[in-house]
Amino acid sequence: MCPSELCSVAAGPRAGRTGGTTLNRRVIAALAASLLLVTAACSDDDEPEASTSTTAGEASTDSTAAGESTDTTAAADPESALPDVITIGVPLDTSGNPAVAPAGLGQLAGIELAVQEIADTGFLGDTEIELETVDTQGDTQAAVEAVLGFVQDEVDGVVGFALTQSFLAAGPELQTAGIPTMTGGLAAPGVTEVGDFVFRLFPNIGAIAPAADVEVAESVGATTAAYLTQSDVATAAGLQPARKAALEAAGIETVEEQTFASTDTDLRAQLTAIQDSGADVIVASIVSGSQTLVYLQAQELGIDAQIIGSAGVTGDILSQAGDAMQCAVYLVPWAPQSDDGNNAHFLELWGESNDTPPNVFNAYGYGAMWALATAFQEAGSVDGAAVRDALAGLDSVETPLGDVNFQTDRDAGVQGTNIQVQDGEEVVWDPETECTR
Repeated sequence: MCPSELCSVAAGPRAGRTGGTTLNRRVIAALAASLLLVTAACSDDDEPEASTSTTAGEASTDSTAAGESTDTTAAADPESALPDVITIGVPLDTSGNPAVAPAGLGQLAGIELAVQEIADTGFLGDTEIELETVDTQGDTQAAVEAVLGFVQDEVDGVVGFALTQSFLAAGPELQTAGIPTMTGGLAAPGVTEVGDFVFRLFPNIGAIAPAADVEVAESVGATTAAYLTQSDVATAAGLQPARKAALEAAGIETVEEQTFASTDTDLRAQLTAIQDSGADVIVASIVSGSQTLVYLQAQELGIDAQIIGSAGVTGDILSQAGDAMQCAVYLVPWAPQSDDGNNAHFLELWGESNDTPPNVFNAYGYGAMWALATAFQEAGSVDGAAVRDALAGLDSVETPLGDVNFQTDRDAGVQGTNIQVQDGEEVVWDPETECTR
């Protein structure tokens, strides 16, 4: 029988990585194979067949293939070759860069909630999920080292990443190793292009935000726009050109462009230049940890133009920014007001163990972990190719972001919802409803 408790651990960078199996599973497999040979030599039965590699799309039936456990209970199940423990690597920025850490911490909480529910419901039978969590600290090299550790430890899958640039540096190692990877919070282009073992739940914001921007700008009669971009974060920097192109194509003139870095704490010069431009709308491509700063300093300067912001607003941000965010609009991949997918169930489950409401990071961490778990169940195996093919072939997976599949370029295709802040609350944006600052 499997141990009753789940293992979910937080760790520092490479040297601080914890969790995972105690003994390398290649060693276990080798020992098991040796015992089989000894047994065969001492009996009159036919010699066991040699292990063979598994081709893409075939679930492995050999208990030693692709690092699978040799547990006899799992092997005896005719419908599943899942081991006692499935090990999942979780690379997330939970410290280091204060602009990114909220996304990493939020994802981790959602992933852990999903793992607990998977165990409680017996979704994978007697198989449990063990998380091998690494704090990549907003650092690309730390992300690469974490992934190299996952490859060495022969994890069965990976869920996580909060920075696209970190993933683009580390992801090719996962692709080469054939490790099924479900990215949670990567919104920039280029993610699934890394290879066919890479999937994404969070939408490519660059593909859906520009049209939403145009709708908001036209609703307020805008003819000019200014842009504020967090230039050292790939998600934000990659989004701005698409937003600008869409608005210009709609006839909205660009009158100012300003950038800042995640470490900047005084944005008054950039915001003053934007204010002096007289822009009708301000398009802010920013990540979670910088949002409070942007809104508060814009209010301090008396900026009253319509701000079209970015996803990643949490309850803490709403509380800290207060009325500085009044009437701001931003596209979100997940909204608590939505009844899509299993969002109602997620909200109830979250509330059973948390005093604060969930945020978007919690939602897609939870959804990403459930999507990968569903693929393991469908494959009945931890063989990387089988799990990859199961993910790509799923008709529908219930997540808080909606019922999704990954059949188009391994992307969930989430469309998102425009949200507006009114009197400190997030409401679904309605162009017919006037918002007063």
